[in-house]
Formats: sequence, structure tokens, C-alpha cells
Amino acid sequence: MIITCISFQNVFGVCNTFCRELPIFLREHFNGMYRADAYFIAKTLAESPLYVFYPVLFISITYFLIGLDPTPHKFGMALVIMVLVSFITVSFGYLISCMTGETETALVLITPMIMPAMLFGGYFLTIDKGTYLDTYFSWCQYISWFYYSSEAMNINQWNDDKMRIKGGLNLTGKEFLAFSNFDPKDFDRDLWSLLFTFIGIRITAFFLFFCRTFRCT
Repeated sequence: MIITCISFQNVFGVCNTFCRELPIFLREHFNGMYRADAYFIAKTLAESPLYVFYPVLFISITYFLIGLDPTPHKFGMALVIMVLVSFITVSFGYLISCMTGETETALVLITPMIMPAMLFGGYFLTIDKGTYLDTYFSWCQYISWFYYSSEAMNINQWNDDKMRIKGGLNLTGKEFLAFSNFDPKDFDRDLWSLLFTFIGIRITAFFLFFCRTFRCT
């Protein structure tokens, strides 16, 4: 739920960024004031501190209210994961904004474009070996930031034999990870995958923005 809240909050927060400012940018760009890459980099860098502050504030409140592991290392790692998710979803919002060019269209496309990432993120649906989903849709989970961030957060929280899941499962932390098909060995892979997903989506967003500028020449 934390990952979902941050994802939708950020995507909806920036989906109209370039749609709203595109006419002003085009006028100033063609007047020779600045290049497309300078505008895009300056715009995204200027907004970056906000999208570090918001997830840090959000996690700092919810993490301890929920009762997750309060040790400094695990709390700090949870912050790192959520900041990466924040950057990915902001980049995804930029991508939609640059792709559509119209706020109304961007708002319509957000949910259907995010839902596949949510569906194959491992929470709503588990892809078991040898099934129909494994045969045709197993690749979908590897392009979903929900998959990598959910696995990383669960490993960060439960990779400890001393922790026990309360309730009907009655499992230790590591038994719960095995039950949920999360492998602690994949933790570093998940972090790197989140980082490269952020870079890939941000570069794609810039490419679409540049193409939109080029078409207007």
C-alpha cells in the first residue's frame, strides 16, 4: 500500500508538468533562449528535492505507526527504496506528460498504464512456474517497479529468523519470504533494477520531449 500510494501520488502530481508549460517553452525555445535538453534537465532537477522530501516524510510517519522493524539500518534502507520508487514514478509521470502533450489525455492514460505494473508486481498475482501466466506473461514482472520494490521492502523487513509473522500464518520472517517467493539473494538485484528503471524511464521521457519539440519546428 505504501508503494501504491507513493506511485499514484507522484504520477498524478507531475503528469501535467510538460503539458501545461509546453506552449511557453516552445515560444522561448524558438526565440533562442535555451535548448530542449537544458530546459528538461533544469526542470527535473528543480523538482527533485520535493520528490525526496515527500517519500521521506511519508515513510517516517507510516513506518513506525505500522510497527515495522525500527532498527536504523532497515529504516534507512526503506527510505532508500521509497526514494527510488518516487524517482521512478515521477519519471513515469514525465513520460506520460511528454507522450501526450495534453493534460486531459494524460489523466486518462495514467491508470491503464500503471495497472499492468501493479498487477504483475507480485502482490495481486504470483506467476508460478509452468502456468499459462509463466508461459506468456512472466516478462511483465521484470519491467514492473512494484515487483522490485515490493520484494526489496519485504526482504528488508523480514530477512530475520527472530522475527515472526503474527496471525494465521505463524511463520518466521525467512519462512514468510519463502512462502511469498521472495529470495533474499535478490535484494541487491532489486535495488539496481530500481535504479536502472529510473534512468531508463527518465531518458525515454526526455526522448519523447525532444521529439515533440522537433515536430514543432
